[in-house]
Amino acid sequence: LGVLLGLTLLTRAAGAALLAAYAVQALLRAAKEHGRGAWRLALPAVPVALLALLWLAWRPGAAPDAYRVTSQEMLAAWTGEPLLTARVAVERFLDGWVASFLAQSAVGALPRAIFAALGLLALAGSVRAALRNRLEGWYALASLAMTFVWVFSADNTRRLFYPLMPVLMVNAAAWAGEVLPTAMSLRMRGALAAALAALPILLCLPAAVVLAGKALERAPFAPGAHLAYADSTDFYTTIDVRSARAQAAHQLAVLEGFDAIDRATPPGARVMWMRPEYVAVLGHREGVPFFYSWSERRLAQA
Repeated sequence: LGVLLGLTLLTRAAGAALLAAYAVQALLRAAKEHGRGAWRLALPAVPVALLALLWLAWRPGAAPDAYRVTSQEMLAAWTGEPLLTARVAVERFLDGWVASFLAQSAVGALPRAIFAALGLLALAGSVRAALRNRLEGWYALASLAMTFVWVFSADNTRRLFYPLMPVLMVNAAAWAGEVLPTAMSLRMRGALAAALAALPILLCLPAAVVLAGKALERAPFAPGAHLAYADSTDFYTTIDVRSARAQAAHQLAVLEGFDAIDRATPPGARVMWMRPEYVAVLGHREGVPFFYSWSERRLAQA
């Protein structure tokens, strides 16, 4: 368990939510059991700490710490303009939640209200699970809090919601299964539960049809290209076809350029780029870091 928690933390910074959820659950469980067997609950912390220390010792030190810079910007926003930041956070949070179902947040009032209600249901189910000291409840609440405080664009918020979707939907279903009136017959409760489950699916059907149609655009997006519009995520997440093609073409052109590196450069060539890992993975050449802060003299010395 500790190794899995540590790998989750190292894979993405958002994995800290799972680590925090386990810590809260373990502390409450240890308190309930009056400390008996607490060492077993704390044992997973050993591999987590070891993996974190190894990463801090071995990680590349040349690149700027993007998480530190972003965290400082977020802290400055929340402390400097708390009301404005909170308003923006609510808007982005709801936009990202709706976009995780419908690919974009620019939708009508009805589907927006329905998915907001579904979100409240998922939140209620997560609180219910947390009150019972269940890991999925604490994990959902910790992740939702992190997503809310870490104010990103609606598109990035949508991506943060994706790993949470299965947990949130299960929590919502579990809560609805308990609060449905016991006076209702089994058949009526089954029909109501089926209707609640079918509603978001029906609302997602128009978006699914649009996505299916876009997936058929397999022709090269430009003469001589190997990639198609259907190979770009931006092509699906932007509903308007003309705008989707424009955004996708920009991303696909970059990918085509990386793909051409190993054909245009000799074996063993070193290619400088601000994200050298892309050169290594997509261009199959050694990447050399380039920093925007470099002066002309420093660039010439690299």
